[in-house]
Amino acid sequence: MRIPQAELELSKSATVHNFKYFKSLLKPSTKILVLVKSNSYGHGGVEFARLALEAGADYLGIATLEEGVIMRKAGITAPILALSTGCDCYSDIIQYDLEPGIPSVEYLQKLTAVLKSMGIKHYPIHIVERNQSIFDVAQLYGIRLKNLYELNQLGPEYVPQVGDILRIR
Repeated sequence: MRIPQAELELSKSATVHNFKYFKSLLKPSTKILVLVKSNSYGHGGVEFARLALEAGADYLGIATLEEGVIMRKAGITAPILALSTGCDCYSDIIQYDLEPGIPSVEYLQKLTAVLKSMGIKHYPIHIVERNQSIFDVAQLYGIRLKNLYELNQLGPEYVPQVGDILRIR
């Protein structure tokens, strides 16, 4: 008995066309992250990442440290969000200039300890906890609320969303 295999063929030109079409529907200031995890779902992670960046992607998203290392070693310099960074590999994430998603206060504390040990005062992170207020973020990092607003050029009506990037120092 022959078991049929699922197969998907992608057209580079159609992919770029579709990306640009959907990007045209967004505000020009909207940043776009393209997931290239799992070898771009079997379509060639590095090749697909380059295609996405050429089409106008601002960020790449990966699931594992290994995927980020592959991207960096292939010469990709765009910002890369490491989605699953509830790990103890923060020194490697920093070494390869990946931006970690922080799933909890526990992992934020681990990352902060690594950053301090490396003498790094500024490093981009992405908070992935849901339902945090700007007040919660300020308290979590021990920052005066006024400073957090000013540093990020925010108004008091701002409500953080999952995926937002806030400068904390």
